[in-house]
Amino acid sequence: MVFSPTQISGSIGSDVVTTQQGNDQIAYFWLNVPWLDKNKQIGDPMQIQCFTKRPFQQTLSVGDNVLVEGSLRLIKPNNGGDAYARIDFSFGQVQMSSSLMATNSVVIAGNIGQEPETKYRENAPALCKFTLAVNTGKDTKPDWQNVILWGKIAERGQKCLHKGSSVTVAGVLELERWVNKTDNAPRHKFQIKGQNFILQSSKAKGNNQAQGNAAPVPMEDEF
Repeated sequence: MVFSPTQISGSIGSDVVTTQQGNDQIAYFWLNVPWLDKNKQIGDPMQIQCFTKRPFQQTLSVGDNVLVEGSLRLIKPNNGGDAYARIDFSFGQVQMSSSLMATNSVVIAGNIGQEPETKYRENAPALCKFTLAVNTGKDTKPDWQNVILWGKIAERGQKCLHKGSSVTVAGVLELERWVNKTDNAPRHKFQIKGQNFILQSSKAKGNNQAQGNAAPVPMEDEF
């Protein structure tokens, strides 16, 4: 299993719920994570679900400031709602904090599922974006993460990243919000803003054996 350590700080946004699922006792809560929009204004907080399959004895109250460390996944609800982010801290931890720290650190490792798209724009930094298939170890289905690179790191990515490349990306979790022009409904998606990457291996373009030939689909809504 690829353990992708994620550290996110925020405030507890819900009571801790404990439920039984098969042989596992699940404890979970929602974390409100502050973020800045493109204009560096504080927007509505990101809501991230945090859960563990290990015995959870900590006492957490709504409003407590904490730092959560675990592995990040993108979840697609069974009811067809918007995808959301989930952190499994079964092999991580939750630490209390006296103040809300600005900690947002994500490391993911996997295979690029589609040929990266790089854009060069006038008077703007280069942009490279791709989807990364992360092996969760649970089944044959990969967990997909959207990754964007900016500036010099995007130019470096354009030169050496291809479909099937095995890469480790370090960056921050971002939430992009917009309004759908068709029905004026709010939309959002999570993505990783890569600040650095390490190329583990590279496969030729169009290699049918590369992980992630299927269209990127988030995991279903289950623990």
